[in-house]
Amino acid sequence: MKKYRNWMLSLLVLAVVGVLAAGWAMTVTALQSEAAALEQSRKAAQDNADHLAAGMGEPVPLGDYLVTAYCVEEYPHICGGNGVTATGTKPTPGITAAADWGQLPPGSVIYIVGVGIRVIEDSGSAVTGNVLDVAVATHAEALSWPGYGHHEVWLLQRGG
Repeated sequence: MKKYRNWMLSLLVLAVVGVLAAGWAMTVTALQSEAAALEQSRKAAQDNADHLAAGMGEPVPLGDYLVTAYCVEEYPHICGGNGVTATGTKPTPGITAAADWGQLPPGSVIYIVGVGIRVIEDSGSAVTGNVLDVAVATHAEALSWPGYGHHEVWLLQRGG
């Protein structure tokens, strides 16, 4: 009986050590993955900044933003659809974005990790605080846009 108990105790100790080692390895792997993702975001922003026009400063991290999409179709519907931004320009899919002008004034150039470079040319009543709304071509695209969600945002040039 004593041998059996010692054998079970040894197995229990080995199991606990195994679980702790596995947990430690998972924690280290998760931290390494997070560090790699942050470094990739920083590098992507820097790579994009390297290709920008002269006069743009060092990218400045702005933090996490909720990013949504609106369409630029030029007829009245739920997306807005009047064909003119708040700055008076024609919204361009893949370039135009709407922001809270108290945080990002018109003309600001930003990099949205996983989305790309956008220019703040628009605003909107639902676009307040850390929210951005990027222009896409169609209403259907706005409804199923894969970029919806939280993204790290970098300021490349402040508008004014």
